[in-house]
Amino acid sequence: MKILLFKLKRLVRTTCIVLISFAALYGQSAFADSGLESLCMEDRATTTPGSKVKHLNCTANDINIASASNIEITHIDGVPLPGGPGSTDTCVSGRDVTFSAHFNVVSTASERYDIGLYFNNEGGADARQGDSDACTSYILTSAGDTMFANDLDADTCWDAEQDAEIVKAVVLTTQCIDTDDDGQLNLPNCVSWRQPGANEQCDDATDAFPGAPSKCNCDDDFNIPIFIQPDPPSITKSVTPLTGTEPGQTFTYTVVIEPDPSTGNSVFVNKIVDVLSSSTDGASATFVLNDKDGPNDIGSTISKYTLLSTGAPDGCDLVPLPYEITPISLGITCTYQIQINDSDLPDIPAPEKFENYIRATIVDENGDPVGDNTCTVPSTTTLPNPNCSNEIMVTLTNVSPTITVLKTATPDEIQETISGTTVTYNVTVTNTSPVDNDVWISAIQDAFDGAPAADISGDADCDINTMLTKTGTASCTFTYTRTLNGQPGDTISNTASVTVKDNENDTGSNTSSEDVVVTNSPGMIALTKTPNLTLVAESGENVTFTLLITNTSPVDTITLKEMTDTDFGTLFDVNGYQGTCDLYNVDLAKGASTSCQITEFLSGEPNGIDPFVDNQHYNTATVKGITEDTLYCEDFPAPLICPCTSPLLSCDEEVMASDTATVEFENEVPNVSLSVDMDLKFFLTISNGSTYESAFVDVLKVASVNVENGEGITNKFIISNNDCPEDLGTSPYELGPSGSSGPSATLNCTFTVELLDLGSANQFSVTSAGANMLISVSDDDGTTGIEHSVNVKAQLIPNP
Repeated sequence: MKILLFKLKRLVRTTCIVLISFAALYGQSAFADSGLESLCMEDRATTTPGSKVKHLNCTANDINIASASNIEITHIDGVPLPGGPGSTDTCVSGRDVTFSAHFNVVSTASERYDIGLYFNNEGGADARQGDSDACTSYILTSAGDTMFANDLDADTCWDAEQDAEIVKAVVLTTQCIDTDDDGQLNLPNCVSWRQPGANEQCDDATDAFPGAPSKCNCDDDFNIPIFIQPDPPSITKSVTPLTGTEPGQTFTYTVVIEPDPSTGNSVFVNKIVDVLSSSTDGASATFVLNDKDGPNDIGSTISKYTLLSTGAPDGCDLVPLPYEITPISLGITCTYQIQINDSDLPDIPAPEKFENYIRATIVDENGDPVGDNTCTVPSTTTLPNPNCSNEIMVTLTNVSPTITVLKTATPDEIQETISGTTVTYNVTVTNTSPVDNDVWISAIQDAFDGAPAADISGDADCDINTMLTKTGTASCTFTYTRTLNGQPGDTISNTASVTVKDNENDTGSNTSSEDVVVTNSPGMIALTKTPNLTLVAESGENVTFTLLITNTSPVDTITLKEMTDTDFGTLFDVNGYQGTCDLYNVDLAKGASTSCQITEFLSGEPNGIDPFVDNQHYNTATVKGITEDTLYCEDFPAPLICPCTSPLLSCDEEVMASDTATVEFENEVPNVSLSVDMDLKFFLTISNGSTYESAFVDVLKVASVNVENGEGITNKFIISNNDCPEDLGTSPYELGPSGSSGPSATLNCTFTVELLDLGSANQFSVTSAGANMLISVSDDDGTTGIEHSVNVKAQLIPNP
C-alpha cells in the first residue's frame, strides 16, 4: 500500500443551470428570487449601453455579502432529492447543486443605490468576468425576497442606507466546488452599487452595475455552509498475465484507489469486493477482498474461482479498513490473486473469457455513501463515477492433450523369403495429458516403409472413439499384422501415429516407429559327383564323372562362377571348361539343377596289398557361385571369408559345395606269355596181361588229336618225335597174349608234345586242369579194357 503526497489540482467544469419557478421552491422562502443568468459583473459594466465604466478595480468595499443562512438543497444535477428539499446538506463535488438561501448584505457607507448581487454559477474563480450565462445576478426589490432594503431613488432597483443589513432570499444553481479546501461550497460573488449622481434609472438586473470602477466588492472564496461530498475515488484495475492455460491458472490483479482530483475532502474505503463472471460459460462469483466489518474470502472457492492472497505486504487483504484517502494522497495500491480452475473450455479456437471488476464501498467523513455502490460494468447507474473499476478480461486457452505411443514388432528381425514373413505390431496409446483426464482417440494411421500415412483400424478395445481416462484406463493397445519382405540389410520402418481429442475438441498426437531388420537367408548349393565306374582294373580304364549341381537356397538364384577338382584342376571358370562343364555364369533358380561330365583315365594298385597304404582313388570337386545378395562382412556366414577390403563395404554373397568320388582298383591275373619252349615227353608202355587172348589198342589221342607227328597245331601244340607204331590209334594195334610167341604182349614207345603258346586257352594252359590223353584198349571180343584214359596236366608255377 502506497500513500504519497501530491498537489491537488482543481477541475473547473461547465454545467447547466436548472430554472425552477419561484413559487415552487421553498415554503419558508416562497418569494425567493431565482435571479438572472447573465454576464458577470465586469463584463456587464463594460458592455451595457449607457455605462461609463470601462474597467473595474473594486476598491471601495462599501457593501459586501457577509454570510448565507437558511440553506436548503432541492436538486443535485437538476434531479430532485429523493428525500425532498432539505433532506441533505451535502452536495457532490463537481456536480450542480440547486439550493435556496438568505444572503446577508451589509452596507458600511452612506446611501448606495441600485445594488446588484453577482454569483458565479459555473464553478469559476470569480464573479467579475464571464459572459453569457456564467453568473446569476440579482437586484434588491420590493418583493418579499428582500428585507431591510429601501427605494431611495424611486426606481425598481432598491438601495441601501447607512449601516443597513439587508436579507436577500435567492434560489441559486451553481457547481459544487471547494476552492479553499475547507470542505464547504465556495461561491465566488461580487456586489455592485452606484454612488449618488450616478444612480440613473435601474429597472432590472441588467442595470445593476458599478457606477464607477471602484464601486464594487468581490469575495472569490465565499463559503456557503453546504458540505461538499468528495467525488468517489478513481478505481483502476490491471492484471498479469492477460491469458493463461487451463486449469488452475493464477492471475495477479492490482487495484489502485486514488482520490478524484476535484475533491477537497477525505473518503474512507470500508469494503473492497471483486465481481467475476464469464461471458462464455456464465460462471460467476463475488469475493470480499477486504471488509472493515467482517472476514474476507481469501482461500475460498466459489464456482470455478479461488481467491488467493499474494502474501506480499501490499496484499488487498492486509489494507487496514476503513482506510482514509485524503485529497493529497495517492490512495491505495494493493494486489490479490484469483486462480481459475476451469478445464472445460469452449471448443477451440475460442478461448474461455473471464471478466471481473472491483466494487468498493466508500463513505465520507460523515459516514454517508460516496458514489454508487450498486454499480455494474458497464454502469447502469444514473450517477456518474460509480464505485467500480474498469473491467478486466482474462482468457484461458486450452492445453492440448498429450499421449505417448509405443510400438513394438514381433519378430523384429526376419530373414528374406520368397513369400514374406508375417510381423505382428502392437501399439500402446497412453493418456499423458497434464490437464485432460479424458481424451478420445480420433484417428489412427500407419506409414509403412516410406509410404504416405494411411488410416487403419484398431481393435475392439482400442479404436476410434475409445476414451482414455487417467483416473481409470489410461492406456489401450491394438494389434495388427503386415507381411514383410526385403533384401538382406534392409531396415523396414513402420510408423504408427495416433491422434486424440479433448473436451474442447483440441487435438494432440504422437507417433512411434518400429524397425524390422531383414537378415540374409544364406544361399545354399549342393554338388553330387558320381563316377560311372567304382571298380576299375588295375591296369586302368576311362572313368566318366557326372557332376550334378543343385541350388538348394530357400530364396536366392545362384550364378555359377567356378568348379575345380583336386586331381583334375579347373573344371570351369571364366577362362574355360573341361568336358561338358560349360557352366560359367549359368543362373540356377531356387531348386533348379544342372550337370556336366568329364572323363578321366584311372589306373592303380588294388587296395589291400600293402595294409598301410590306401590305394583307392579319391578326387574332390568344389563348385562356387554367388547369390543375388550383397552382404557386409559381418553378415558373411562361416566358413566364408569376407572378401571386402573394408567392413563398411558390401560384397557378393558366395556359396560353395564339394563332393568326393571314390574309385577302387581290381587285381588282374598276370598276363604271361607262354611262348617259351616247353616240351612234354610222353613215355607210353601198354602191356597185355592176358595169357590167352590178344588186346587191341584202338585209340591213342592227345587232346582229341591222333598221336602223329605234326598233329595238334590248331590246338597250339605239335606232336613230334613220335616213335610209336605208325597208325597207332588210328587203326587197331594188336598186343599178343602174354607169354605167346605171337605179336608182342607189350608196346613201348615215346612221343613229344611241344607247347606252342602257354598263355592261350588250351588244354595245357596254366589255368586249365590239363589235357586228356585218351587210350582205348579192347580185347578180341570188343571189350574195352578198364584202364582206358590218363589225365596229364601241365601248369606254370610262378617264382615266388
